[in-house]
Amino acid sequence: MTPDVWADFNQVDDDGHVVAYLEDIVHAERVVLGGAVVVADPEAKAHTAVVVGISPAGVVALDVDWATQPTGSPAGSTTAV
Repeated sequence: MTPDVWADFNQVDDDGHVVAYLEDIVHAERVVLGGAVVVADPEAKAHTAVVVGISPAGVVALDVDWATQPTGSPAGSTTAV
């Protein structure tokens, strides 16, 4: 499964949110403020996250739910488990 956003889980802002950049977005239509996305680190498992901020400079702040891992459905959408 391809994530909606790639991120380095070690890049965290002052509020504790994982940050990603515009060039890391795979499915831009899913990355909306308050929306749920699948975020993955190339060296770790994917998790679900909520987009909590998008700055004018193109930095995306993600509140990652470390307890969930996404599952794919036949229609291509994802749900948390």
